[in-house]
Amino acid sequence: MFSTLKLLAQYSKLIDKDPDLPATTALRQEMDTSSATNKNSYTQAIHSVLIELRERPIPETLDSPYVGTIKESREKVRQEEELKNSALTVARVQGYMIPVSELGKYGFMTSDPGEEGDTNPDALGEEKTCDRCREKFTVSDAVDYAAFQKQAGRGECVYHWGKVQPARQEGARVWLWTCCGEARDSEGCVDGLHVFRDGYPFGHVLEEGEVPEEVLLHRRKAFKTTYQIISELNVKQEKKRKFQQTHDIVALDCEMISKHALSEKIGVFIQNNVLEEGHDSTADARAALDLVKWKVKTDVSAGLIQ
Repeated sequence: MFSTLKLLAQYSKLIDKDPDLPATTALRQEMDTSSATNKNSYTQAIHSVLIELRERPIPETLDSPYVGTIKESREKVRQEEELKNSALTVARVQGYMIPVSELGKYGFMTSDPGEEGDTNPDALGEEKTCDRCREKFTVSDAVDYAAFQKQAGRGECVYHWGKVQPARQEGARVWLWTCCGEARDSEGCVDGLHVFRDGYPFGHVLEEGEVPEEVLLHRRKAFKTTYQIISELNVKQEKKRKFQQTHDIVALDCEMISKHALSEKIGVFIQNNVLEEGHDSTADARAALDLVKWKVKTDVSAGLIQ
């Protein structure tokens, strides 16, 4: 049987903080070892445990990864190493940054568009096509009670927030929504307000006379540089230097990453983090951040970056 005495030296610096630590750890270690061995392999297994304990660093704090059974300690070390490898630093992330000269390809505004902004902050009275349910509607700031009654008490826009994917039911191939598992031609599973976007389909090539998407956005909400914001805030002179050391920030979302990194793992990752619970900006940002952490961890483990 695994003895408490074997752990007294290992926990010599922690006895005063938790006198029962050697005994409780010894009991859990005995249970781990006996459950994974038989009478023929038990002795050799205990011998291996003792060797690993002797080689394990002496813990100085109760939250040290070297506190606990061999199995617990290995898991703590693995998690600590994983956290270390996925840590985001300027040096690690810089290599993945898109040069400013290429941001225009993805619809980011990198310079003053040369026209006044905020000239068309809304689209009241304009006919638009809802980006969710594909119904045409007139933009209004009032509740459309007629649409509300037409939808039997549901919102004016009834839609599926997921995607249609193939599946098998009773040996037959069917198409189901990922959001609710219903058939492709079923009524939407959620409802709300109509929404629209100012822009073109992905991959659209601008024709003569068409306005770039970034300019359409600028007309809704004026684009401002960091220095314009500083000027408007009229910050104190002693704080200006701190502001001027920053740069304009451009954020990547998970859709943009998925369109340009065609990895099966990345596709599944985004689906698990966004599609299963519906899409919102918070989930989008969290998925993008976690995806960058995954990329950094993978490249550190492969020795591609430090």
